[in-house]
Amino acid sequence: MNLNHDEYLEYLESSGQKIIINDKFFKITNDPLLLAKFCNDNIKKNGTLLDIGSGNGILPLLLVKNTFLTNIFGVEIQKNIYDYFKKNIHINDLDDKIFSYHTDIKEFTPIDKFDYIISNPPYYKMTSGKLPEVEELLISKFEKKLNLEELIFSIKRLLKNHGKFFIIIIPDRFNDIMKYVYSNNLNIIRVKTVSYNNNIKFILIEGQNGGTPKKTFFENENF
Repeated sequence: MNLNHDEYLEYLESSGQKIIINDKFFKITNDPLLLAKFCNDNIKKNGTLLDIGSGNGILPLLLVKNTFLTNIFGVEIQKNIYDYFKKNIHINDLDDKIFSYHTDIKEFTPIDKFDYIISNPPYYKMTSGKLPEVEELLISKFEKKLNLEELIFSIKRLLKNHGKFFIIIIPDRFNDIMKYVYSNNLNIIRVKTVSYNNNIKFILIEGQNGGTPKKTFFENENF
């Protein structure tokens, strides 16, 4: 395998997959690791999965060993980041398991809806502090191409009835995400806060499209 001078290979211990990293565009951070574990802990029925905003494909690679997932699909809007996604599928010989699409999720029209949808979305507002100079980071982390309201609408549009969704956000966006979830008639099943030194850093949400609203479970994990 030929890598460029600014690329290197990492191994994802939990799934045994290889992943090409370019620090200019992306690093392995806590949020996809936390979201993947949250999904693996709570996906218990066979079905297809869609990852919205796949980036270099880290979430599909972390979830590919989940035997309940028949096929994994990923959508990435940025062409050069999508190219990394394609490479990472290929170097792991997963072309028959993970399927990638270079498109805007708002324009994505698959033949069938999905049993599961996941996303580690761009959860920072465009007005929240200094913006990254690197365009790829700006689009990946900030609501330039996709905001949380559009994300939840896309989840509603693409998720099967009784299908489940899993997302990770920062605490500052929790009220926003709850508003968008309920305005789209989705239900919340589980809310898990992840804390470091008693400060909540991330919030993981499991929800469902349709069904009778039931008790919401609240959990906390320290790391």
